[in-house]
Amino acid sequence: MPRLLLLVFGLLATALLLSAVHAAPTSTAGKQPHTIPLSILRLPEGANKHWTSSLVHLFQEKTTGGNAGLIFNISNWQLIGTVSVGTPAQSVNVWVSPYYSDFLFLDAYGPDSGSSDTTVAKAGRYDYTASTTAIATNNQPFFGVYSEANGTTTVMDTVQFNSVSLTNLTFGDSTAYDSWVTQLGLAGIIGLSPNLNTGDTNLTSITSNFGTQLAANSAVDTPVASISFSISAVNFNTGASTSSGQVTVGAEDGSACTAGSYSYVTNTGPYSTSFRVDSISGASPSGDSLSLAINVNRSVVIWPMFVGFVGSSDFVQLLVNASGLKLVDAANGYYEANSCDDVQNMGSLTLNIAGGSTLTIAPADYISQNVTSDGTTKCGAYFNSLGFPETDSSAKHQGFTWPIVLSQTWLNNHCYAHNYVDGTIGVGGTTTQTTLVVSS
Repeated sequence: MPRLLLLVFGLLATALLLSAVHAAPTSTAGKQPHTIPLSILRLPEGANKHWTSSLVHLFQEKTTGGNAGLIFNISNWQLIGTVSVGTPAQSVNVWVSPYYSDFLFLDAYGPDSGSSDTTVAKAGRYDYTASTTAIATNNQPFFGVYSEANGTTTVMDTVQFNSVSLTNLTFGDSTAYDSWVTQLGLAGIIGLSPNLNTGDTNLTSITSNFGTQLAANSAVDTPVASISFSISAVNFNTGASTSSGQVTVGAEDGSACTAGSYSYVTNTGPYSTSFRVDSISGASPSGDSLSLAINVNRSVVIWPMFVGFVGSSDFVQLLVNASGLKLVDAANGYYEANSCDDVQNMGSLTLNIAGGSTLTIAPADYISQNVTSDGTTKCGAYFNSLGFPETDSSAKHQGFTWPIVLSQTWLNNHCYAHNYVDGTIGVGGTTTQTTLVVSS
């Protein structure tokens, strides 16, 4: 399994792809893969290693008081943005990762993979020797992101998100990294996960992760980072995609997301967006009551960029019963409506969260539009069964019972936030609903 795939989807999604990804159909009308193939969205062979303005949208101003905002766009299934580091400010492209706690920048004089050149500064990388506010500490070995970036120096310096400067932030200065980092044009990683994930990085043994430092920083209003991210279109033939998203550092997102709509639930782990659901209830299009008790060992996870809902066979059947969709492609978990007019009659499901709050999976949260090569538009959804009943907690990944995954179509209409003080996850609604349109 390529390292890039691990870094895009994290441990959970990697294993899901191992068992579930299939080649995109090329001629069968109405059949689409249940997840967007990563290979279609990679940089073309021979492309410049550094991002251009056509590949990544840099941060745009979105600040109110002490709230720092940043805008990112999708390419290669990474969330990419730009921050300023040091004094005078150095512009650095970073991977904004909701899954990891890694907080590091590539050393300006570190070699690319397969190179021993450490004498020439690399354009676009952080050079702490050129910053008057940097304080470096040597001989502190660290590794991050599955050991694909490491070094022996940590640095305390200023990191600026638009107009808000966060001073005295400590991060790793990475002198070694695998080729995927530079191939994607990245020069840093800011992990937003509230979990320390000490199995993935030992930066936390040297200093606090970004979220913990944010919680202690007086430059922001609240110890929160919120994320909104939607994919509106993907073309399987060309690999083109249309998406938008943003991270707000220090506050709930109040522009792409509905102000005051956030409700917070306990992050139960083991993943950065895990929470516990006791049961799911709802109704079928004909009005029949639906319910499912959720295994006490199972988490529900919000997973950006993963298209298909994933879970036990009972969970998938509940989705099918609520939607009234018919199975069209069993291998790819693709279900389809007789007509797009049927969507208005489809049922919703209510997630009854441990502690008493609820979340909804509405038809708009699971339906996507699929445009075939002849121009026909079909409405359907991708429901991927892991092949075991809800009562079975024996099937595990990395020692944890397989979770229920809320897909990108759900996230198209929701925002989520991490509170770094109490470890809760906030979920809110978006100001505009987005339907994923897949074409082939």
